[in-house]
Amino acid sequence: MTTVTRAAAFAFAATLSLLSGMAASHAEDAFYIGKWKIADAKPAPWVLPSDQLDPNEPKALIGKTIEITATSIAGPGDFPCAKPQYQVIEGGPEMLFQGSFENMHEQDPSQDMQKLAAQSGFTSDTHFRTVVTGCEYDVDMSFGASNDTARFAINDYIYTITRE
Repeated sequence: MTTVTRAAAFAFAATLSLLSGMAASHAEDAFYIGKWKIADAKPAPWVLPSDQLDPNEPKALIGKTIEITATSIAGPGDFPCAKPQYQVIEGGPEMLFQGSFENMHEQDPSQDMQKLAAQSGFTSDTHFRTVVTGCEYDVDMSFGASNDTARFAINDYIYTITRE
């Protein structure tokens, strides 16, 4: 093997190694991939006493499984999505549930966004990651410190999902 051939082989091997490392890193970054069980539902903090919530909706979803893959989302109700376009957004409680806590705080400055996050189940978290799916029904999942628990809002309920 000539020096040029060895150098070319080394460069090729280094490129393959770099590319496979990048792919593994990207796969690790997709912390939301997996099977999830809908474990709980609570009325969202923005629900007013005069709002009429459908008590049957959570009953139809709790205990069901959502499966998130790189190319699709399977699950009950509005979850199925053939071609999600995932995007991860990071920030504080103001970005949770599509900015609902920020809206509440703007309408009433006494509303503490961190306390609203705690009421929603994020008891000790201050930094959040929200997975925007880009799907038709726009169900975004928010994570606190744990990659094994997330929350999403549908029709004024906040649902908790746990990794199976």
